[in-house]
Amino acid sequence: MATYETDSRSSLARTTVAEAMHPGVVMCDGGQGLPVVAATMASHEIHTVVVPSVRGPALAITALDLLHAELDGRLGETAGDIARDPIAAVAPSAGLEHAIATMATLDLAHLLVCDAESDMPVGVLSSFDILAVVSGRDPRLTRMLRPGPARPLVSATRLSDTTVGQVMHPGVITCLPDTPLHDLAGRMADLRIHCIAVSGVGSRPDGDEHLMWGLVTDMDVVHAAHRGRPGTLAGELAATSPLALPEDASLERAASLMASHDSAHVVAVGRSGLPSGVVSTLDVIRILAAGS
Repeated sequence: MATYETDSRSSLARTTVAEAMHPGVVMCDGGQGLPVVAATMASHEIHTVVVPSVRGPALAITALDLLHAELDGRLGETAGDIARDPIAAVAPSAGLEHAIATMATLDLAHLLVCDAESDMPVGVLSSFDILAVVSGRDPRLTRMLRPGPARPLVSATRLSDTTVGQVMHPGVITCLPDTPLHDLAGRMADLRIHCIAVSGVGSRPDGDEHLMWGLVTDMDVVHAAHRGRPGTLAGELAATSPLALPEDASLERAASLMASHDSAHVVAVGRSGLPSGVVSTLDVIRILAAGS
């Protein structure tokens, strides 16, 4: 383990933002309607779009921003109406450790990469790019599109007309509590997933063992990398009280839960009482896009 920790820290220290980032930026005009913004996110499978500004730094709209707008009855507004926060930016030449520190400190899953001379956006650095480097993978390879599992078609155009079970990603990817951070990051990067369930027997501080299940997200990995703890195990990171709803709960309830807790995921629970799937903000966004 000690050898890996040294290699991991060296890899992060040697890598620049330019080597890890995703080139190109998905933007939308400030006058664009929010359902179209939702459709843009859904079609590109991204959680943030950039709104350019002629008076200052570019602004950001996240999937959670759209959820808040929907729940507040503001989906009839435009991108410019809700894009109020400048998106944090970093230069391509910056070290990845600096970028990770920025992401962890601000709790951001994305940074805009801007050319140092022109200040023009040239790419985006995401938590997935960090996962790839932490796990020793080439970010360019983990970004390659792969066929996803078949998903049931949902015809609903309102959140209240569909349920958690109808839109969720069926099945839950799991790992054991003693899974090391680099394996955890690699699994997320390979499968392009933002969270993994931790199930099995964990250790208490007093030395006793207990059954546990929890959730580790991509941002948990980013925070662990920022703390300089590549030897961290999944069980140490897992939130043991993740947001959860039964499959027959309305998607509107799931969206409300995500918005109130600023969370990108809700775990679906089947009739057995065990996790049966995961609903993400993108699953909600697809319904909002269908209503455009």
